[in-house]
Amino acid sequence: MPPRAVARAGPRRPVLLLSDCVHNAGPDPRPVATRLPRLDVLLDTSGEHDADLARDLARLGHGRLLRAAHYRDVAPALSSAFE
Repeated sequence: MPPRAVARAGPRRPVLLLSDCVHNAGPDPRPVATRLPRLDVLLDTSGEHDADLARDLARLGHGRLLRAAHYRDVAPALSSAFE
């Protein structure tokens, strides 16, 4: 996530990341997660994915790790993220 995206997140706006969390380019995303007020990670587990990185990002971002193996899992996961 670029620094300007962190700045736009603002001091109180939570961030929801939908990703497979496979780190394939750029710097380690963990330091950015620590700068966010809240980062919830919706991990796409339908294919290759990195559950350890997803868990780290959610923990460092003071958020939750949610999982979606199928498109039908996305809506319930989003509902639980905003409870």
